[in-house]
Amino acid sequence: MYIVGTWESPAHHERFLPSVENLGLFDLLRGEVVLGVGIGETVEGRGIRMWHLEGDALSSLRTGVDEGIGEEDAKKKSPFSAPIISCNRHYISSHNREGFSAKFNEVKHTSENETKEYEIEGGWRIEKEAEDKEEWVMFCGWESVEKHMAFSKKESFKEWKGIVDWVEGFEVRHLRLIEGL
Repeated sequence: MYIVGTWESPAHHERFLPSVENLGLFDLLRGEVVLGVGIGETVEGRGIRMWHLEGDALSSLRTGVDEGIGEEDAKKKSPFSAPIISCNRHYISSHNREGFSAKFNEVKHTSENETKEYEIEGGWRIEKEAEDKEEWVMFCGWESVEKHMAFSKKESFKEWKGIVDWVEGFEVRHLRLIEGL
């Protein structure tokens, strides 16, 4: 389970964690999330791993459009409004961060062409797992997992794969919204 939110800073979020409002949220998630274990620890896979990203991946969800973009892109929806959301974590050595960013910006259009109506959102992880490691997290909206997997069989995916030269590894997870929360 992923809980995605926007905070002024990680310190602001940490002050919120023991609040009545936050504990009420966890009452709604009883049975799905285990409290009382350390951050990053799990009990049967139900602990909390918490990390923060630079930027605001939810801005287009709140405003309905992304600011400062062209007219065609202004029609795109937040990836968090899609039936399926891919959470793509790219693990990068610190000395490759600039090269990865340049390559990502060069090939991003291939994913944008596939996600069509959904904006691509992402940011650099603030809390590093090691001083010389970076992580770029990207969220994409998809109509289905099958549509996302079909992208890997298209000719345009060969261009997208150019980012592989800049990463040490990656992880892709498919998410969906929980109705009623």
